[in-house]
Amino acid sequence: MRMPNDPLLAENIITTLGLQDMPDDEKAKLVDRVLDVVQKRIMLRLTELLATEDDAVVSELANDPPRLFAFLQTKVPNFNAILEEEIVGVKKELLTSAQPSS
Repeated sequence: MRMPNDPLLAENIITTLGLQDMPDDEKAKLVDRVLDVVQKRIMLRLTELLATEDDAVVSELANDPPRLFAFLQTKVPNFNAILEEEIVGVKKELLTSAQPSS
């Protein structure tokens, strides 16, 4: 399901959704919610790929994102592809749900 060079990957979700005029605190809340969804989806996918003994390391590094990220990159060869797929997937879902119903 690799989507190489998907232009949506680099797009700012606030701009893409046309929410530039939204108050900054609301933008920050939206971005936090989107990040939370992406992180949960990534972890669900990675849980299936990681060995059981890696679970303890992931739990230990949960509050240290840079170290967790580095660990996951060493354990999951296609980590970056999974990351990109989930980011693009969530953005597409947001764009679809923002479309007016016909």
